[in-house]
Amino acid sequence: MKKIIFDCDDICLQFPQGFSKFLWKYYGIKTLGGDPCNWNMLKWTGLKKERVLELLIEFSTSKYFGELEPVPGAVEGIKRLVAAGYDPVIVTACVKSEMTMQRRISNVSNVFGEGAFSKIDFTPMGTSKLDQLKQYEPTIFVEDNYHNALTGLEAGHEVLIRRVPHNLEHRKNAPAELTWFSDFSEVVKHIFERQPVMSY
Repeated sequence: MKKIIFDCDDICLQFPQGFSKFLWKYYGIKTLGGDPCNWNMLKWTGLKKERVLELLIEFSTSKYFGELEPVPGAVEGIKRLVAAGYDPVIVTACVKSEMTMQRRISNVSNVFGEGAFSKIDFTPMGTSKLDQLKQYEPTIFVEDNYHNALTGLEAGHEVLIRRVPHNLEHRKNAPAELTWFSDFSEVVKHIFERQPVMSY
C-alpha cells in the first residue's frame, strides 16, 4: 500500500475555526474570522504574542481541541484514497500531552472513520517534523506550514502545500519543487495522476 503523509491542522481539520469558537466562548474574544493572515495570529486575535501562546496551549488541552471540524472536501478525499488502496498517515504538531494526543486521535477517528489513517505521528508544537518525516520512504506530503513544507523537501518527499493566508507571503520566493493547491480535490487528483498505487 502506498503511504501518503498529511499534516492535520488546516489540511484535515479546521484548527483556526475551533480556536476562534473557544476564544469567543471562554473569553469573549472575537477574531477577524476566516483564516489568520499570519502564523503568529497576532492581528487575527488582536492579542499580544505571549497571550496568544498561552491561549493556544489552553485550547490544545481543552475538550474543544478534540472537536475540530473537517477541512471542506477532506473526508470525501480520504475516503477516495483509502478505497483506491492508498495508506494515509498523519504527522502533526501539537501540545505533546497524553490527553491532547488522545483527543486528536479521537477527533480524527470520529470525523474520518475508524482506521482511515493507519498512523498518527506526533511532534511537539513549534518543533521540526524532520525526524518524523524521515521515517517514511519518499512519497507525497501534504502541508500548509511553509517551513514544514521545506522540511518535507529536505526529508525527500514531494510536497503539496495548501494556499492559505498565513503562507502566501512566501509563495513568491518558494522553491519550484513545491506544488500549491487550494482545494482538497486537487490533492486527490494529483495523487492519482502522479503516484498511482498500482505501480508500487
